[in-house]
Amino acid sequence: MKAISDKIKSFSGGDFKQQGEIVVMGGDEEKRLEELLEEANEDDSSDDEEEEEDEGMGRVEDDIPEDEVEDDEEDNDDGNA
Repeated sequence: MKAISDKIKSFSGGDFKQQGEIVVMGGDEEKRLEELLEEANEDDSSDDEEEEEDEGMGRVEDDIPEDEVEDDEEDNDDGNA
């Protein structure tokens, strides 16, 4: 058994037992990374939806929303008449 273990250690990659542990850890880490990526993609898609909603709210002139700009113009027209 010792001879087999020494033979395995002589190859690049080291101890067979350690290699097995690394593979298992790699699988768990890979699954966790995939979960994190999926969560990040879900967060990104919700941010995109919020941005689209914000863009559709209306035009802004000089930091004044469009509906307030139109109201001011109507008030000026009524006052001048």
